[in-house]
Amino acid sequence: MTRRAGLAGWALFFALLAGCGSDASVQGGGATETDNSVHILATGPDGSPLAGARVLLVRTDTWLRDVAATGSPTTISRTTDPNGRLRIASLPDGEWSAQLDTLSQGADIPLGRDTATRVLKLQPLSRVDVGVDGIAGAHLMAVGTAWGTATDSGGRATLLLPPGRRSLVAANDSTLAPVTAVTVTLGSRLDTSVTVAPRRLVLDDFSSGTGRTSLADYTGMGRWFVNAWGTQIYSDADPQGASFVGALSLRYIAPDTANAVLAGIVFGDGLGFRSMDFSRMDSICFDIRANGQVELFFIEYAADRSWKWSANASVQAVSGTWTRRCLAAGSMQDNWPRVKTTANTIAFLAKRGDLLEVRDMELWGVSLDDLSR
Repeated sequence: MTRRAGLAGWALFFALLAGCGSDASVQGGGATETDNSVHILATGPDGSPLAGARVLLVRTDTWLRDVAATGSPTTISRTTDPNGRLRIASLPDGEWSAQLDTLSQGADIPLGRDTATRVLKLQPLSRVDVGVDGIAGAHLMAVGTAWGTATDSGGRATLLLPPGRRSLVAANDSTLAPVTAVTVTLGSRLDTSVTVAPRRLVLDDFSSGTGRTSLADYTGMGRWFVNAWGTQIYSDADPQGASFVGALSLRYIAPDTANAVLAGIVFGDGLGFRSMDFSRMDSICFDIRANGQVELFFIEYAADRSWKWSANASVQAVSGTWTRRCLAAGSMQDNWPRVKTTANTIAFLAKRGDLLEVRDMELWGVSLDDLSR
């Protein structure tokens, strides 16, 4: 059987899995109908309407791309009426959130495309202090919002944020890099220091306890799927207390080439698959321990979930001992010149064994805006 025929044989196999992972946009609502008005009620912490309040609408689906290009997200400013209400007859295409803040209070909510009233209720802001090393002259921002501030000469910055899960990025003239994700609670004060490695992205450190990847905190996309031969994706939150916490870990039985385990990350949102730009990728690195044969695939699925193109490389010399492996972009076979700008899935294919474990996955040479919608 030729290699091309072999890949085609996996097409249906891949296609059955394509719909297993999908993420909502970062800090935003899904864009559905485009001809419905949007209604917002702005209130204080006690629920009283805020007349004449300035509401900032922030585009969230292109947030990374916009910040990388201009230093700030796309925004629209509107003011509430005497009853604290804001009616927007029509929003431009895309996904949007509404943001409201004072010196000590703030709030943000996703916007849908229907006539339901969204309540934008102010809450006390909490202080988040972050020290950033590795990127000079950076502007620190909370993804999906207009909240941000410049780092000082010592690389430190202070943000005032309302409660919620917040992903922070550092932007300067040359790059946009992930910093950290923090959970802000009422009355809390956070202080952390982070070393940033520009053009080096953590795909997943398997600390979420779910199939959602570390990268999804920033891009809103990237969720694991696994086929029927695999058992489960484990992580630090594994209730069984397994020894391989903090890793993708699959037990399977695939004694011949007719069966295999396929586990991967699919990039998509409510509108379907999203092509990622890996054209600047130097390599993809990960720790692995496995038996049998393992290949890494970059796959492009069509909108109808049919397999279109893929490029792959063999992961050599796997064993039962954790080993660091880096696959260079130049080692990807078959259709890499095409797939590097159209792939919407990264997947491990393992066969002739019963164990596949992976941890600490990183992309080298890629920046956040490369993986933006």
